[in-house]
Amino acid sequence: MQQETLQQILAVSRNDKTAAIAQFTSLLDQNSDFVAGWLALGTLWRSEGDRLQSKACFHKAYELDSTQIETTICLTQELIALKHFDEAASYLQTAIEQSPDNMDLLVQWGKLERHRGNRAEAIQWFRNVEHVTDQPEHHRDAQVYIVEELRELGQLDEALGLITGILEQWPNHLRSRMVYGTVLHRRNEWSTAVDVYQAILTEHPDYAHARIWLLKAIPQLGNAQADLDRIEAFKAWLESDRHSLAQSNPQDYCKHLIQVCLHLGDRYRQHSQRQKALQAYQQALDLDPNHLWASLNVAIELRDTGKFDQAEAILSNAATTYPHHFNVLMQLGQLERSRQNVDRAVDYLEQAQQVNPENLEPTFKIVEALRDAGQWDGARDRLQILISHQDQYAPHDRARIDIQRGLLDRRYGTHEAALQWFRSAQSKVAEQRSSSISNERGQDALVFQAQWLVIEELRDLGEFEQAKLEIEHSFPQIKSHIRTQL
Repeated sequence: MQQETLQQILAVSRNDKTAAIAQFTSLLDQNSDFVAGWLALGTLWRSEGDRLQSKACFHKAYELDSTQIETTICLTQELIALKHFDEAASYLQTAIEQSPDNMDLLVQWGKLERHRGNRAEAIQWFRNVEHVTDQPEHHRDAQVYIVEELRELGQLDEALGLITGILEQWPNHLRSRMVYGTVLHRRNEWSTAVDVYQAILTEHPDYAHARIWLLKAIPQLGNAQADLDRIEAFKAWLESDRHSLAQSNPQDYCKHLIQVCLHLGDRYRQHSQRQKALQAYQQALDLDPNHLWASLNVAIELRDTGKFDQAEAILSNAATTYPHHFNVLMQLGQLERSRQNVDRAVDYLEQAQQVNPENLEPTFKIVEALRDAGQWDGARDRLQILISHQDQYAPHDRARIDIQRGLLDRRYGTHEAALQWFRSAQSKVAEQRSSSISNERGQDALVFQAQWLVIEELRDLGEFEQAKLEIEHSFPQIKSHIRTQL
């Protein structure tokens, strides 16, 4: 009788989860020892995004029957999602002692180590599956998990070899094809990765995971307008079918929509549509008020439009959730710099430097803040820290140092020296371009900055003909009548 009622309620849940939850609650009030009922109710709460309620239901099922592998898997899945890793490990340890050869438990412990960030340990747990089952499909699934870990560890050649072998045996296995695309993606094989994602979406148009990775790969192909159009269309698709998509997995739906909003905000920013960028980032933040990247991007847009107090409120909330996060401290420093609170800006930037001593960005920003505030000697002292170690840096960073040296010499009125530093920066950028990927956005911006600073110095030194030649050589894409005006 209980099983019949269970199936009836599950049928109701396909169209009305709220009613189904109420019916399950009533059923369990009268049959509190019905393990399958607690598992079903927990699954419903999970689909509604309420992890605490689902954990409580799965815990009740575990208390009633801790020998069922399903109760342990369901309970530990919620504990992992809630980041209660030690508690999840305790339950898994007990279950594995009782059933050491259970494949599902081994995979679950691998997932636990993955979420802990222990990827090498996760790989070992997934490899243990091969010792407890002879089923080829089980071996395949475990190997796909291993490929994902290798990908995140940066062992891309090994990951590619393993996933290629899997696809030779199971060419139509959806998850394997998807993981293959992500490995290509991480190898910067953008065009092939896009082909894989699009082939998947041709067969499975509602597969949101493939759409998300496609959105990450498309910008690398260089067609900015097509990229923007594609993201807008995908966002419209997500929102048009919100009810059915969210019902199937509300957490994944929310995560996907946040990622789309962030991608869309990035594209709007690149197109200088800053108000639309703010709206897209704000929608992501509304979906998850503690989302780090949504918070940072909303704060950047607010700061750049002079809304400093609103930006500070967003960043203060982020700092509460992520008190020692490098990017939060950097943005707090940049905000205070925009407010011309140099001392506070430097304090935040120094904290960021302490969090990540290998990152040069905080020192560059401190130099810029002190220079803009007229504290030229202080800026030079900070820059000297970078100069003293510049032999260890890539040409790109050495070029940035030269630009800062030139800007300081300009402030001191020594324009000839400034010109030499800007030309030195040009040569270092050229060196970087000859030895690495040359289409990165930051590198292109540095090229433009170095070229333009050379032109400005030639102008200020009265070398107008030479400045004109530099403009024609450096910016041939600019129409001739505009070059003449320059």
